[in-house]
Formats: sequence, structure tokens, C-alpha cells
Amino acid sequence: MKKVLIALMVVAFAVPAFAGGNPRARAFVSFDPTCETGPYVHQACPAMGTLIDCYLVVDCLDDGVRSVSLYWMTSGFGMAFAADYTVFHPAAQSPVGGPDNAAQGWLIAAPDCVYPNECGIVVIVKQPYFMQATSGTIDILPSPVDGKQIVDCNFDADVYCVLSNGGLCVPPNPGDTPCDCEPNAVEDATWGSIKALYQ
Repeated sequence: MKKVLIALMVVAFAVPAFAGGNPRARAFVSFDPTCETGPYVHQACPAMGTLIDCYLVVDCLDDGVRSVSLYWMTSGFGMAFAADYTVFHPAAQSPVGGPDNAAQGWLIAAPDCVYPNECGIVVIVKQPYFMQATSGTIDILPSPVDGKQIVDCNFDADVYCVLSNGGLCVPPNPGDTPCDCEPNAVEDATWGSIKALYQ
């Protein structure tokens, strides 16, 4: 019985580690997703009454991206220009949600695979906001429907972590810990280390 339980545990842990082509994917808010100065600019401080472009970016991709699910929550600083948001593929659809949709969040799906650019990133959403307050935050949360899911070119899904949220004139709220580009520790686990847990 003990061996059966150990075998089931290995299968349970191993399946998510190899589910898709992007097991190390990270999402973050950026205010400058360029190769020269960004893309890891998680905080900005625009003047009141100005427009600020906010970006949802993913990196640490081993494959391309077909769809991403998330909940994009803003607090305290401004108004979204809903008609002006753009997504990572010109023909991508956002059938559930849109900017600040409190009911569902986002599910953005593209008909073709999009691969990382020369910086190793894919900009998933660009959303302009009008700065109406002195400070605020942008948080990436799980979609109520699909959680924090990223689908690769082969239509396989992985769960991404949040490297950093965004802060406007304040530090961003913390992301997930850990959230790095290292391979999933489960991939490196050995039978010996797993059996040791049950002895």
C-alpha cells in the first residue's frame, strides 16, 4: 500500500511539471516593456491628468503562447480607456471579460501561436489609463474561470506565477513566491528523495 501511495504521489506531482511547454512562465506588470530599458519596470509615477500605458507581460517561455487567463485588478488611480486596449495578436479574442471586468476577468485567445521577442517576452495586454489620483496599484490575480493559465503552441496548459504586480507612485503589491526562471523542482526529484518522505 505504501508503494502504491508513493507511485500516485509521483504521478500527481509529475503531471503538472510536464503538462505544457511553458512550465516556468512568469507574468508581470511593466510600464516599459522594451529591450533597452525594460521590461522589468514595475513602478512608475506619472503626473495626475496624464495617460499611462500599463502592460501585462510574460517571460521565461520555452514555447509560444496561444491564450492567457487572468484577472486584472486596478485600485485607486484612474480610469481605463476600454476601447483602446490591445492584446498580443491582432486577431486575438477576449470573449470573457476585458479591462477591469469584475465579473470574469480576462481570457485572451489567439488563432496563431505568438513567440517571445528578442527580449524573451510576449506583451499580452497594453492598457492605457488616465491618471485621476495620486497613486494606485495594478494586480494580476487568477481568473475566476481558468485561474492563472497559459496555453502553448500545442494547446497544452501550464500555470504561470506572478513575478510582480504594478505600482503607480507606490510600491507594487507582492507577487508570488517563489517565481523565478528555474526549472520546476519536481522535474529534478528522484525516487529516493520522494521515498524518503514516507519512511
